[in-house]
Parts: sequence; C-alpha cells; structure tokens
Amino acid sequence: MRLDTGQGFGFYAPTGVGHERRQGIDSAVGAIVAPGFRLQYDFGFYSNSLEGMRNEAAYSEYETRIDGRRAIIRRAILRGGNGPRYLIGLYVERADWVWAPSLQGAWRRLGIVGAAATEQDRDTVERMFTTIHFDRRLPVTIRR
Repeated sequence: MRLDTGQGFGFYAPTGVGHERRQGIDSAVGAIVAPGFRLQYDFGFYSNSLEGMRNEAAYSEYETRIDGRRAIIRRAILRGGNGPRYLIGLYVERADWVWAPSLQGAWRRLGIVGAAATEQDRDTVERMFTTIHFDRRLPVTIRR
C-alpha cells in the first residue's frame, strides 16, 4: 500500500504499517510503526546523518539512489536486554531544495532510523526505503 506522510515524502509499505505525525520545531518529524519495527524520521535542514551507528556491532553501510537522490543505508545490531535489535537507518543529504529566507535557500535532509525485531523485519524496512518518493522533483542541475 502507498503511505504518504503528508510531510514531503511517501513510500510503499506492507499492510499493517502505520504513520504517526509528530510536532517538530524546524523539521517534519514522525514515526513509522508496525508489529516488527519502529522507525523515527526527521526531514529538515539539520537532520542527523546517523553516523553514530558506526559504533554498533556488525555495522555496514552502502550507497544507493532513492528517487534519484544519493542515499546511504546503514545497518547494525544492538545487543542487550531482550536480545538483539536489528538497527536500520537511511540518510539522504540532498532530499529537497527549499527556499528559506533565513538560509537563502537550502537542502532539506531526510534521516530515518529505528530497530526491527528480526532480520526479516529489517529487510522489509530496507525494501520500503527503496520505494521512497519525494513530493518535489530535483532541480535540473545539481553540483556537488
């Protein structure tokens, strides 16, 4: 099913996945929840790159493209408590160009991070990440 956050992006998700919109200060924030996982997202000018995940066990990352944008998917395992939790994160540094008078225009970033109960649940989240679509098209020319 298609799930639209109403905050600048959407994605496809299995039946049973829900969205909780939250009140952010300077960005769009919310949660994506299902019985096997819980994710938090921050879509704004100062969203976290999730590099702190590098300190967790079995860390890995790879670069991909999400709706034409460069993205990094990060994975790790958090041990302790009630057994392992399978961490998953997505970071898109240049998700959406927005004119903001105080910033004279700037890129909004998307950071999504959370934990899954099983490796299969984490794989489901990763597949969902690949279907993310942003409400606005990229500018014609991007210089990095």
